Amino acid sequence: MLFSQGQFRDFEHFGEATRGWDFDFRQLDRGPLEADLLQMGVGPVVVMQARFNRRFDQRGGAPPGLRTFALAEERVDVEWCGHSVSDANVNTFSRGGEFHAVSPPGFGVHTVSVAEEVLDGVAQTLGLAALPQLMDGAARAARCDGEAVDEYRASLRRVCAVVSQRPSSLESAGLREELQFEIPARLLQTLAASRGRLDPPGFGARALALQRAVPYIEGHRHQPLTVREVCAAARVSWRTLDYAFREHFGVTPKAYLTALRLDGVRRELVPTTPPVRVVDVANRWGFWHMGQLAADYRRQFGELPSQTLRRRGTDSGVS
Repeated sequence: MLFSQGQFRDFEHFGEATRGWDFDFRQLDRGPLEADLLQMGVGPVVVMQARFNRRFDQRGGAPPGLRTFALAEERVDVEWCGHSVSDANVNTFSRGGEFHAVSPPGFGVHTVSVAEEVLDGVAQTLGLAALPQLMDGAARAARCDGEAVDEYRASLRRVCAVVSQRPSSLESAGLREELQFEIPARLLQTLAASRGRLDPPGFGARALALQRAVPYIEGHRHQPLTVREVCAAARVSWRTLDYAFREHFGVTPKAYLTALRLDGVRRELVPTTPPVRVVDVANRWGFWHMGQLAADYRRQFGELPSQTLRRRGTDSGVS
């Protein structure tokens, strides 16, 4: 597990705290530096969030042995490897990791570095084209669908916010799944969408997906299943399962499984000896973002998890 966090007024110290990167940044404007850093890693996936208050000529190399992608934190013009990019671009580093950019004051960025074999596996699970067809191996800026980029950026922000406040959350199974699969999956889906619309799977494939997936889910409904596990058990791609569930249930597989996991949390919020804690129950069911859990739970059941816990205690005569 990798974790590094800090605020810096000297770029050399920033570089020393950032593991795996080779930085050669030149400050182009006058004034003291204020740089923020959050870096985390689980296995072959490393995520970084950084912000600089000064203009920089950025040069260097991304972590070796990993494929790296960058996404601006907000709408800002950046010169990236000969391209003028914005907040709707996903910037792909070359296979060697070299980069050159000119960033304005106030520039914030997320980077995601992933082992190529992991990206290959995620692409296969999603039912996307092979990795070389998604990325041409050269540093470039892919103009992507704004909504898809916003969802991808929001997922990175959620992870960074939680880990910044509670580094121990990196040990949560739910957050590890988010880092090792969900974030790479959103990244590849965003890049794939930028290359054009994909044809839907055939009716037979969708029907087979349901025939295999639904019994598996029913047989494991007391466990916090992930879509990746269901895809593996049903021997179908994420795209096929997604089309099948949208067509049959009117929701995505992820929404379907989230509803089951929320129901699992609700069933456990009953008086016990010793009393349960919402955070412990949530973690057992794969929820790592308590704010998101509260919002999802309230939409699903009309009350907060803590209210369920208190109400059931009162209904059962337990004070």
